[in-house]
Amino acid sequence: MRTKSHNDNISVHAISGSHVVILGMDFIHPIASSPDLSLSMTASSSEPGNESTPTLGTHQVQCVGFFIERRDVATNDKVSLNFGGKPIQKLMWGDYDVVPGKDYLYTIYRMMEADSSLSPGMKFTTYGEALRVKVRTEDPSFGTHGVFFNRGCAGSQAYAAKFGEFRKFHRVEHGGHIQWKSVINPREIPVPEKSKEALAWLSRGLEEALLGFISKATGNGYQIR
Repeated sequence: MRTKSHNDNISVHAISGSHVVILGMDFIHPIASSPDLSLSMTASSSEPGNESTPTLGTHQVQCVGFFIERRDVATNDKVSLNFGGKPIQKLMWGDYDVVPGKDYLYTIYRMMEADSSLSPGMKFTTYGEALRVKVRTEDPSFGTHGVFFNRGCAGSQAYAAKFGEFRKFHRVEHGGHIQWKSVINPREIPVPEKSKEALAWLSRGLEEALLGFISKATGNGYQIR
């Protein structure tokens, strides 16, 4: 699914697959001429939804990134995609924690450095008008054809975070230099339950779908080409 949304300040192009949603953000005005650079806030808060109207002042307010929140439309569960309250400082961001066949609503705010006198202990805060975009993830189990993707390089950091305790180091030679490479081989994980979990995580439904498709060949007229 592909969908777009925008307000007077920022725009977003959302592309959803079965297990990932990619958000491409952009500024409506060039940064050099953005009204952000000549605005000061009358109030600030770390809570999304505070859409205080900026007023002209002597202090400059500069956008330092984005706050992005994902809401499961069915359950109303909300999750921030920001780590430790820090702004997302990329114009393209991937959400890899979605599941197939669900509706999600993303809310995007600009972020600025917080005024310590108004928000003690806070480094960043949201400001301005919220931008929202709704997407639905694809469900490969419905329809005539299903497209399944196993996890690869895009999920390598998440794989290491989940199964890093089983990491092994190997001494290899590269260009005449000795280096140490780390590998987490799911088939070499000594705990059977964790090994099975790692294989399932990497497969992400591809192996199950493939075996299920092959199992439909119940007669002599079927063959693998």
